[in-house]
Amino acid sequence: MDPELPHLPAIERAAEVLRYQTLRLEYALSPDGLLRAWLRLIMRLAAFALFPTVLLVPGVTFILGEFRDWTAFLLAAVENLVATVFSLGLLLLAAVVLCSIFRHARRR
Repeated sequence: MDPELPHLPAIERAAEVLRYQTLRLEYALSPDGLLRAWLRLIMRLAAFALFPTVLLVPGVTFILGEFRDWTAFLLAAVENLVATVFSLGLLLLAAVVLCSIFRHARRR
């Protein structure tokens, strides 16, 4: 405990008392320091997992969203091309049938 505690302002006195009580609780729970070492390890593992997640996940999500959009655009384009080719094929078939009908009608 700080020997100047009685002379500190109220907010600093409260902070010092909280710090002291926290350190006493830590010592009571783990006098040999294993709790602090365990917490330090857990925090390092959390930071190790958190930083790549925070840095990579938004970019990957953006890229996958763009991929989804482009595949939807490509699918619409292919559907339009298939519909166009089918329509042109029907038009060509109708032209061939009409030409053969006119030829056949002319021969008679």
